[in-house]
Amino acid sequence: MVERSRLTSQIVDNSVCPIGGERWIADTEVPGFGLRLWRTKHSCNKAFALRVSDPKGRMVRRTYNPKCAWQAAFDRTDPPSSNLGRFLNEAREWAEDEIARIKGRPTKAEADWEERKSTGAVVRKLTLETAASSILKGLYAKGRSERYKDRLDKLFALYVPQKIKHVELGQLDPVEVARTLVQLPTSDGNIRTLRSFISQIMERGASFAGNFVEFHDEFAREFSSQWAKVRQVQYPELNELSTEKYETIFKVLETEDELWQQALAIRLYFAFRRPLCRVTQGSWRQIYGGFWYPYWPDEKAFWFECRESITNELKSQLNRIAELVKRDFVRSTLWFPSHHNRNGKPTSPIQSVEHMWRIALKRASMRYYPLREFSRSYREFNNPSYYLGFIRQYGATFRESQNEAKLSTILTQRRKTNVCQYFTDE
Repeated sequence: MVERSRLTSQIVDNSVCPIGGERWIADTEVPGFGLRLWRTKHSCNKAFALRVSDPKGRMVRRTYNPKCAWQAAFDRTDPPSSNLGRFLNEAREWAEDEIARIKGRPTKAEADWEERKSTGAVVRKLTLETAASSILKGLYAKGRSERYKDRLDKLFALYVPQKIKHVELGQLDPVEVARTLVQLPTSDGNIRTLRSFISQIMERGASFAGNFVEFHDEFAREFSSQWAKVRQVQYPELNELSTEKYETIFKVLETEDELWQQALAIRLYFAFRRPLCRVTQGSWRQIYGGFWYPYWPDEKAFWFECRESITNELKSQLNRIAELVKRDFVRSTLWFPSHHNRNGKPTSPIQSVEHMWRIALKRASMRYYPLREFSRSYREFNNPSYYLGFIRQYGATFRESQNEAKLSTILTQRRKTNVCQYFTDE
């Protein structure tokens, strides 16, 4: 007699073999799949198996091999035949695929791939203007800052040429787009905002059309190259500074003891690609998994992911800062707490680094330059695409599973269910 039950790992492991013959427990979750038990002279045997008929009515029986399961590759303690229940979920997936093949239907993976291809084809046919409009509607639906949304809408409408707006995403030339953006008659800040907006459109498209990832790479490289050539520099001589000059200033900053908060804040400003105010307000709670997340979840200054890698050199700098904080303040959640707090506790960050910057230039025997302009000659602001490597490695799979960056600005998981929702859902 056939027994029926929704198989669980406990049922699988605790089921007893019959005294003679064979016992079959049919799984009610996947029709045709079940647990087969039979007794030999010396042992009780169990196996996951399926019993289904093909389109011609012929009975097909197949047995699952747990040695092929990914768990068996990493588990060297027990043979796959013991504790068979731990392979139940993977066996069910195997059964669903095998049944689909026997019935002449595509497997789940094959169906997903076909859907992905068809969706990708639709996405590639969207014009840049249509995609941008969809994302902007999504921002309104998600309750983003009205000021930020209106700024994006206005900048895109006023400055992106019609010849680019009306090009399909699959036909966009990253080199042409980058060169066009750099030449726009607007401020540097507006250009960088448009660059980030277009990068995000293409990043979302990359979830369905892999060639969009290549767009990211070429777009970032060309934009950086063109930006260095055509942007206005208030002090051109700074572009000729030698490495020795930078090292001299860095040594002054790293060895300063009395004004160490201001000095080391400047030093980190040269290392990170963030605004100075984000560095001076840096907190130990913003460090997670080897990265610094300068924007808290409720600070939607940018609506895409943003983080900074902490290299070994930066780790040494931060360790020294932690020691100085402990020496002067005992404890503080801030990197650079101020000595001038009204309540006497280190709960507020320093407000300015200008005095220390002037001291550093003087000790390095250099004339005065504004810190922001000086730093432009050393590092670029805001890399055009923060997560290129991350996107290439994990893609949509990461976004649909869990968010590693618990302190980042993307705590809300992105779910893309169909083309209509693709550009508006997060």
